[in-house]
Amino acid sequence: MIEVELKYVGYLAMRAGRSREKLVLEEGTRADQILDHVLERCDLAPEQGRHLFVNVNGSLQRTRVLRDGDRVAVGIMVGGG
Repeated sequence: MIEVELKYVGYLAMRAGRSREKLVLEEGTRADQILDHVLERCDLAPEQGRHLFVNVNGSLQRTRVLRDGDRVAVGIMVGGG
């Protein structure tokens, strides 16, 4: 088992009712696999997961295998110009 810190960014923090939480996960868990947890916590539909970014230790790494102590930030992708 590993423990990671999950940070909800912006609107997701409001939806989750918290800005951070610790998650205990199975070894071999990929960063994108925590999106189901985020969607449930934030009461979002599964198809909304494609609009979220996953940042691991300051780098966009959605498919990275997580390690003990990693910091994962999840937020809504925003574009504009």
